[in-house]
Amino acid sequence: MPKEVAETRRRLRAAKQSERRAQRRALDCGLTPRAANIALVYVLSNHDAILAATFICHSQKLPPSYDKTEFVEWVESKYLSCGLDTLVAYEMPETDADRKVHTQACKFISASRAAGFVERANLECGVTPSGRQVAEEYIRQCDQFGVRDVSPGLRRALAELSSPSSGGRCLRRWGRKFRLNWDLGFGKLPVREPMADKNLSHCQRTEPDGLMI
Repeated sequence: MPKEVAETRRRLRAAKQSERRAQRRALDCGLTPRAANIALVYVLSNHDAILAATFICHSQKLPPSYDKTEFVEWVESKYLSCGLDTLVAYEMPETDADRKVHTQACKFISASRAAGFVERANLECGVTPSGRQVAEEYIRQCDQFGVRDVSPGLRRALAELSSPSSGGRCLRRWGRKFRLNWDLGFGKLPVREPMADKNLSHCQRTEPDGLMI
C-alpha cells in the first residue's frame, strides 16, 4: 500500500508539472528558452535581425561565413508572432527563468558591441585595443543593460581585487573565448588607449573578418 500511495503522488506531481509547463508555453506563445533569447536579442538591439541571426549561428556553432538569410526571416516572423505581454515579461523579468533569458541576451549584445569596438579601432584608427580594454568595454556594455552581476571573476580581475596571477589567467581565458566567438585574432597594429566615443560614433559596424584584438 505505501508504494501505491507514493506512486500515485508521483503521478500527481508529474501531471501538475506538465500542466504548468503547458501553461507557460501558452503564455510564451510557444517560445522555447532559446527562441526567447533570440527574440529578446532582436528587441534589445533595436530590431537588428542580423545580430539576432548571428546569435543563432553562435548558439549552433556555425562558421562566420554561414548565410544568415534564412535566420533573418525566421527572427522577423517569430517576433511578429510574439504577444506584447510575452516580450515585456522578458524585457522586465520578474521570474528566475525570465531573468536568465534577459541576462543571456544582454551578454550577447554586449559582446557584439565589444567586438564592434575592436573593429572601429582597427579600421578607423589603425590601432588594436588590448585584451584588458576589450574586457572593460564588454563590462561597460553589460552595465548599461543593468546586468551588473555577470562575470564576477572578470570584474574582480579588472578591478585588481584578485591576485595578479589569477587575474591575468581570468583575462586571458576570457580573451581566448571572446576571440573564438567573434572570429578575431592577434595582429601587429600598435596598442593604444581607446579613442573617445565622439571619434568613433560615425563608424558603421561590420561583420568581423580577420580583424585584430
